Amino acid sequence: MVFYLGDGAEWIWNLVKEYCPNVVEIVDYMRTTSPLYNLAKVVKTWVKDNEPLLFDGNISEVASRIRGLGIYNPEATALFDREVMYFEKHAARMRYIALDRETIRSEAALLRVSVNMLVKDVNKLQ
Repeated sequence: MVFYLGDGAEWIWNLVKEYCPNVVEIVDYMRTTSPLYNLAKVVKTWVKDNEPLLFDGNISEVASRIRGLGIYNPEATALFDREVMYFEKHAARMRYIALDRETIRSEAALLRVSVNMLVKDVNKLQ
């Protein structure tokens, strides 16, 4: 089984579908947690209660809980809507429970380091 780890950008998934149609698409776990942390700036205790739901694949529950937050903080509704759409759009790519948690986190970290090194090298060439 071949996996493709991406950040959720639509153009990336379009290329994956075109050139690698049989791979299992996975959104970088660290990227999927960032909407939770964006929301935490508004509701600080919320993340730790909801991150386990995200990992276990309860995406609809996470989305429902995000929508519920807008009731108490109407000015943040646009932020909540944006983050809910991200989860709903990529739910099929968030099957982390089927993979080893530590493998995902370590591979994501390794990928980030590799990309950062590549970007630095490219910047040196310019």
